[in-house]
Amino acid sequence: MTRCLFSFLVLFLFSCVPLQNSYADDSVYEGNGYQVFPTKSSEVQLVAETITITDNKAFGHSKRNNFGFDVDMTFKNHGGDTVLQMGFPVLVDDIEGEQIEIDTHFRTWVNGQEVAISKKEGIPNPGIKDSHFSKLVFTYSVEFKRGETKQIKHTYDVGGISDSMGGLNLKYILRTGGHWKSVIEDYYMIFKTKTSNAKELIGTLPREQKAELIGDVLVLSWNIKNFKPKNDFLLQGGSSRFPLISRPVSQDMIEIKKFHGIMPSSQLRYAKNKVFASYGYPFKNPFIRAQFYYPGSRYEEKASFSEQKMSKEHLDYIAWLSKLEEDHMKPGQFDDKDTNGSFD
Repeated sequence: MTRCLFSFLVLFLFSCVPLQNSYADDSVYEGNGYQVFPTKSSEVQLVAETITITDNKAFGHSKRNNFGFDVDMTFKNHGGDTVLQMGFPVLVDDIEGEQIEIDTHFRTWVNGQEVAISKKEGIPNPGIKDSHFSKLVFTYSVEFKRGETKQIKHTYDVGGISDSMGGLNLKYILRTGGHWKSVIEDYYMIFKTKTSNAKELIGTLPREQKAELIGDVLVLSWNIKNFKPKNDFLLQGGSSRFPLISRPVSQDMIEIKKFHGIMPSSQLRYAKNKVFASYGYPFKNPFIRAQFYYPGSRYEEKASFSEQKMSKEHLDYIAWLSKLEEDHMKPGQFDDKDTNGSFD
């Protein structure tokens, strides 16, 4: 009973922990005093956005938090002259009832000019479901002329959330990007790490659209056109102690059959690829290669790999995992619930 409960907690941990770890696209905030609440804009559009996330730990930035963010946004005003109070939710840890602000070194530029930031208390907007993301909001004012386009840039660092198995997890809320007029015409996200750190990554939700290897730098990217975000981005980390990474395939087959219903597709994908790696499958995806084939790994690529050498038990297990993975990725299923705020 104890072992089963422990397995349940480990597998479900990622769905529970990151709720403390909220970073979000900008939103319009109303309120003239200290308290402000998010609202929607019917006139200003978030036209384009590029989010670059850098794994500071991998690049040896020891004096910075674990992840560095550079966010570049293009806004266009489709209405008359207006001044907006824009806000960025900031992580606050709640420890035994005490709120501790995390220093993000947050800075903002509007059309290349750095602007002043005000700290305010974020409160829910009863008229917008799931619109409250943080008790602390960095706000700043932006003046738009009729038809004007403006470039807004943020830079900041965040720590991520360390789980009990030593993994670093990260959640970035994209749903606030859906509070602006129309759609994001060109959305682009980039995650950069070193190949040597990929062995400590389980995966992402949604799955990367593209994986590239540039020297020893691994780049995962997503590019979506005409995007109306309804889900968030999740990065799932592990460590050498994380059960899905450390335990053998034979143990996976026992545990996953018990708890597959509470595992996101990224974990099911990792488990499936682990079976292939145990046979030395020559992965073409540089991300998967870096996850399993690294100096000191228990897995080794084999030029002589042949599917005919795989056991029927393992082939049936892979087919089962693939079906589960596909089902979890469907709208309304586990991945959707895990990234659209349903589990909050």
